[in-house]
Amino acid sequence: MKKAYKKPLYEAEMIEDINLWISTNLVSTLNETEFGCTAGKDNFYIDDFGNVYGCSMMATYTELKAGNLKEEPLYEIWNESTVFKKLREINLQDVLGNCKNCKLLLTCKAGCRACAFSFHNDLMSSDERCPICKKELILNDDKS
Repeated sequence: MKKAYKKPLYEAEMIEDINLWISTNLVSTLNETEFGCTAGKDNFYIDDFGNVYGCSMMATYTELKAGNLKEEPLYEIWNESTVFKKLREINLQDVLGNCKNCKLLLTCKAGCRACAFSFHNDLMSSDERCPICKKELILNDDKS
């Protein structure tokens, strides 16, 4: 039996279905306590199996799966997923590791949550790709 090809929403002239729940202005308005990572805040990633994640880098971690389109509508996943809720609730005061006391924390906003998770299995950890973290040079006010 031949499978039917399904067109992407934009080819099927269904753009309005995307705009129903996504803001057309995706410019993030982060306050000073929010992580800079926008995964699950104003973007997401859907893999070939319908699994929904905060971003494509999170797709290798089943613990970070927000839901599956075969099991529930995207609107519900976006609004009710515990993974997305956690990503939206975490703030810079809760960051762990080298970032915690870094003088540049409010500037860099603690980096990527997927990378932090890949190193420490914890969304609140430091993003070890940071050159300051790599060298373990914590730039706090006491060492200026």
